Amino acid sequence: MAASLSRVPQGSARVRGYRDADLHACAAIFAAGTATALRRAPPGDPVGAFKEATKGEIVLVAELDSGIAGFVAIFAPEAFVHHLYVAEGCRRRGAGAALLKAALKLLRRQGALKCRLDNTPALAFYQRLGWQEAERGYDPDAGVWVRLLSP
Repeated sequence: MAASLSRVPQGSARVRGYRDADLHACAAIFAAGTATALRRAPPGDPVGAFKEATKGEIVLVAELDSGIAGFVAIFAPEAFVHHLYVAEGCRRRGAGAALLKAALKLLRRQGALKCRLDNTPALAFYQRLGWQEAERGYDPDAGVWVRLLSP
């Protein structure tokens, strides 16, 4: 899960590769984020759920003065942003945008992601950053989703 990305200042957030010491902070952000974005009960084992969800992916973390603010997990072979979560108290401070920018810089090609159609705050965030809708689909567990492509 580690990435060979040096610290990249992006506004007030600093992005770097994931380290084992980040596990519990990232797992807590993942549990809260999936509960909100996917409208599911938080996982009973957040650490195990985070490890399973990011297995084989590149993980980058964003730091703010208060510590780990969020993370992005990328499935590099498909340039797919699989997870992007920012802790609720750290939102609107540049961490999410910094994570996406660093992920795309690392991939060096257009990225894609899926977002639930009813997750309007996330869709508005991606659209502000120039991501464009490419298709829609339906998943019985997630409902209607939108595939977005990076600028």
